[in-house]
Amino acid sequence: TFPERVVQWNNLTLAAHARLAESTLLTAIGNFSTAVTASALGLGASATLPSQILAAAAGMRSRHRMDENAVLRVMLPNWVKDLLVSDVYRTQFQRFDMTADDFIRILRAGNVEPSFYIDGAAGAAQVFGTQTAGVLLPFPATVVWYLFPEGSFLYLDGGTLELGIVRDSVLNETNDYQIFGESFEAVAYVGVDAIKVTTTVCDNGTVSLPNDVNCPIVY
Repeated sequence: TFPERVVQWNNLTLAAHARLAESTLLTAIGNFSTAVTASALGLGASATLPSQILAAAAGMRSRHRMDENAVLRVMLPNWVKDLLVSDVYRTQFQRFDMTADDFIRILRAGNVEPSFYIDGAAGAAQVFGTQTAGVLLPFPATVVWYLFPEGSFLYLDGGTLELGIVRDSVLNETNDYQIFGESFEAVAYVGVDAIKVTTTVCDNGTVSLPNDVNCPIVY
């Protein structure tokens, strides 16, 4: 008698399922990866995160004697794009020149292809919490990102079992229903090197100070 409410609850159920599924896959990728902590430089996110990603990519190519044009995959939380733009807003120069597309272009110029995930691995705290009355929630204090050569992880799709809406005499009496569905999925690691990096970030717009160079210059 209320089809719109049924559609709403179905959509919420599917969203919860998608969150659980993505979190499970990211947790598995993290378990297969080498855990790394990037140093906190005391600078804003836009002055820290892109350079750390490029440094990690250079190190991975060097370790495995890879072609400099070989594409590496980096996975980042989706809100990182807004974090970097917010950080540039607080800098002294070119405050409104940075966009999310600019960040993606910088990574691609270094042959690093980004993917952005919505949820996060178990315990990684990559999802904003509930906004309560009082202070506005800031961006998360850390970014958990993954770097590996393209094709290092395979998605294993075992299919789904969908029974749809389930009703019986008891549910009919209260005009209720149940939904049953199940998916079978996992990841397989077939690569040789993958890292899971945790970077402490802040969108305070801080950049490094210029250095005075005195002559004669010592090389």
